[in-house]
Amino acid sequence: EKTPEQTKLVWLNDRMILVERSGILIQLEKELIGIGVIEELKMAKRPLERKMLDISSIEAIIERKVIETFVDWNFEKDLGYMVFILEAPSKTGK
Repeated sequence: EKTPEQTKLVWLNDRMILVERSGILIQLEKELIGIGVIEELKMAKRPLERKMLDISSIEAIIERKVIETFVDWNFEKDLGYMVFILEAPSKTGK
């Protein structure tokens, strides 16, 4: 894993956050993609990325519980995506 060159965060609605990370691939991953080992790379990266997420830190920042996380990639454009599904906002505004 490497630190993304750029990270964008977009609230899709009151319960979903999209995170787009660009410049995420290391040279070995680029070589594997070049020879067509795409699905296998996704299968290997998905559990690794989930392990690296610090959900408790994310929850502390947004003051909401994350109930589901999805990850995917656009390898051709060197992009990674995460979607966080959050608990419904409380009636008190948090």
